[in-house]
Amino acid sequence: MPEKWHALSTAILAKRLDLVELLLVHGADCNLDKGILTTVRKDMDFAIPCLKLLCAHGLQLNRVFTMFDEPGTEFTALDRVEDKKGAVYTYLRQQGAKHYKELTSPRK
Repeated sequence: MPEKWHALSTAILAKRLDLVELLLVHGADCNLDKGILTTVRKDMDFAIPCLKLLCAHGLQLNRVFTMFDEPGTEFTALDRVEDKKGAVYTYLRQQGAKHYKELTSPRK
């Protein structure tokens, strides 16, 4: 397990919605690490219910991540969704998620 991962990310990786909910109800911080990235990588049966739980507990959908803490590698969870026509992408958009470029480009 990567050193920066916590119990919530482990529950997400294991696709244990029951544990995800239990941890969140007991105060787990859904913005603590990169657990959301595991959830959005593929359009799976687990992703939507998990995202709903995370969003209900304050998930920052437009949090900016970097690859290996390197400047110039910024991205959001939405950037990591593989199926841009799938349910995960659609759900995140409905909740207000944006691509990194949308967050940084000048408004018209």
